[in-house]
Amino acid sequence: MPKETIVVVDDEPAARTAVARLLQERGYTVHALTGGQEAIDFANTTPFDVLLTDFRMPGGLDGLTTVRAVRRIIPQVVAIIMTGHSSIDLAIESLKLGVHGFVVKPFTAFELIRNIEQTIAQQTLSRENIKMRALVDVFSTTEALLSANTDAARLPRLTLELAMDRVSARQAGLLLLSGDQENQLELAVIAQRAAAEEDSDTNNLLPPYFPPVELFIRSNSVQLEHLRQLGQQVLDSNSTKLFIDGKEVALGSSSMVSTHSQVTQVAVPLMAQGRKVGALVMEKTGAEENFTEVDLQIAAILASQGAIAIDNSRLMHRLAQVEALHQADRLRSEFVAMVSHELRTPLTSIKGYATTLLRPDVQWNNQTGTEYLSIISEECDKLMQLIDNILEVSRIEAGALRIYPEPIQIYEVLDRAATETRRRSPEVNLEVKYPPVNEIPYVQGDSQRIIQVLRNLIQNAIKYTPQDPHILLELSLMPVNQVNDQEMVQIKVQDNGIGLTQENKDRIFERFYRVDTGSARRTEGTGLGLAICRGIVEAHGGRIWVESAGRGKGSAFYFTLPVADISNQIELD
Repeated sequence: MPKETIVVVDDEPAARTAVARLLQERGYTVHALTGGQEAIDFANTTPFDVLLTDFRMPGGLDGLTTVRAVRRIIPQVVAIIMTGHSSIDLAIESLKLGVHGFVVKPFTAFELIRNIEQTIAQQTLSRENIKMRALVDVFSTTEALLSANTDAARLPRLTLELAMDRVSARQAGLLLLSGDQENQLELAVIAQRAAAEEDSDTNNLLPPYFPPVELFIRSNSVQLEHLRQLGQQVLDSNSTKLFIDGKEVALGSSSMVSTHSQVTQVAVPLMAQGRKVGALVMEKTGAEENFTEVDLQIAAILASQGAIAIDNSRLMHRLAQVEALHQADRLRSEFVAMVSHELRTPLTSIKGYATTLLRPDVQWNNQTGTEYLSIISEECDKLMQLIDNILEVSRIEAGALRIYPEPIQIYEVLDRAATETRRRSPEVNLEVKYPPVNEIPYVQGDSQRIIQVLRNLIQNAIKYTPQDPHILLELSLMPVNQVNDQEMVQIKVQDNGIGLTQENKDRIFERFYRVDTGSARRTEGTGLGLAICRGIVEAHGGRIWVESAGRGKGSAFYFTLPVADISNQIELD
């Protein structure tokens, strides 16, 4: 599938040429233009998919003006701004004005390509979301048919099984239109009935069995192609067809009755509310009775019901995708609101103190200047922590979180976390407990990542303990038979804080989720710390959970880590 067409707009020839060459090497069709007016004129004559424009272009239209004008001509164009001015306010304003992506110069080739690909993917999902909403109306018209609890994956097999039993077919196949290729029938399920023993009651047919579809496809290419041809015929005509020894027979004619036929086949279209779903093909062989008119009517009814059920299951799947997209849109809105708030707070302080220091009508003494600069430095640290947390969550969700596990002394990690806490928060009563050192096994883990988990849990405990925080950091050993016979250690971080409700406990490890009662409303944070903890612990092969007796009764966070097998190291020593 060809990649998108991208228009690059930049008044600097070197930058324009470099970006265009980079995108062309990645397979994109690129048009490099020198200014905003040229891009607008180009849009009037030539459609394209992505507009990648510089923000500041002296002597011509700026990037935002160009984006607004081009989007009036090509509403679906994906707009990405390049700028050397790293301004949060500019980014937020750009999003409001229709810009989909924002790249800060200088950027690496990887950063540019990643931003373009992610922005295109996001906008594609958004457009699909709009299209999927139309399916809700279709769902409402068939709501009564959705009461069946049958697993959607079993619906084709169930349809085939019922049809074979009712018309006593020897073999049958159900084909469905492929979702990837229009009008391409793909075999969904195949069923065959073994021949009865000669001395058995032939009126009692043996139950059908269902060979693997992949195996049938590999071993019966000619038969598969014949099934597809029959299915396509009945779909094109939207009518049931009967074939005796390969020749089509008119329904209701005397030719339907044959005493010497070898193979009799009936093909029925699967249609749901005028939509083509697939086809059902059934077969009788040898001395068996031919299909009767009643058989054909039964097959048509079952095929119709099966088509509705299968189509409904597909609609349900698509509606689930719509809901997922709605959820993604909601999370995106919450994310933008949260980031805007969390970034504006330290930025406001930084701006205020910096402006104060720069006032020409006041001479500040060294002590005051140092105090203001310290505040600015602290607020910058908060910004960096927020950005680091967002990047960490992105890595976890992308499965790109890196850990470097090795055998470590876990009690030393606990001591390091405790020492760090006592230095930063001397007012906290922190207690550390663990078994005798000679009884503690080595743990397979990344000490820096485990310190990060402990730091987040301890800071979280301090944050949600309004007064006189008392924190217990405890290590214990777990039985060998816990998880896949893997011996684990358990670490607990317990506080005397505000506690949690059941709803809080169910959602506490979700990203951006924050407890919103009591003093928690006054705490700072993004709701990313516990999500990061879960990602790190699970990457180690452990699990993390929380226990709390309720409001005002404190909380205890637990996580497990695998014990390291150091037998080889010991033997080498």
